[in-house]
Amino acid sequence: MKANEARREVKRRIDAAGISYTKIQAKTVGFGDLARADVICVSVVNPSASIAPLFADIPKPSMGGYLVMAKGTIAGSPVF
Repeated sequence: MKANEARREVKRRIDAAGISYTKIQAKTVGFGDLARADVICVSVVNPSASIAPLFADIPKPSMGGYLVMAKGTIAGSPVF
């Protein structure tokens, strides 16, 4: 899976749940120097509600999945 594909999948799930957000960013982080696989990280900026339940079925990056993180605020609470 590529970073852009992961970003589109996150956007699709969040839009289907009706959660608003500012933007979604995705990037591939390389750990080649540590003999580990690359990891796709998707950041959701300022989601209006918790997004964790939407992604409980995503496998770990070592098993072909990706990481989803919330940045900014969730319903008025700071989250970093």
